[in-house]
Amino acid sequence: MIIKQAAQLRMLLLDMEQGLGLETLTTVERDILYAVEILSELGVCIKSDDIRKHEIVKNITAPTFYRALKVLLGKEFLVTWPGTIKGSYTLNQRAVRPSLMIGRGIEPSR
Repeated sequence: MIIKQAAQLRMLLLDMEQGLGLETLTTVERDILYAVEILSELGVCIKSDDIRKHEIVKNITAPTFYRALKVLLGKEFLVTWPGTIKGSYTLNQRAVRPSLMIGRGIEPSR
């Protein structure tokens, strides 16, 4: 019974991710995005070291983490904190609104 509920939750999450246009991201990229969202509840500016320590992404190797972070910055899901060069980020709130993703290579699901 519990596996059925987990499967239903996974399908719900998949549907939500598609609705937000996140299906173009890898699992690692989505996990980093989720960690940043959770950490942003504590403050707007998120340090990469804090992201790496988060439970969701703590087992991701450093090279994989930084490649995924670069992709998230390139697709503008994350932005560098104003006044910093790197290492401090914030979630780009506009990036997860499907209507604003059109034309950036990220088409919202229909």
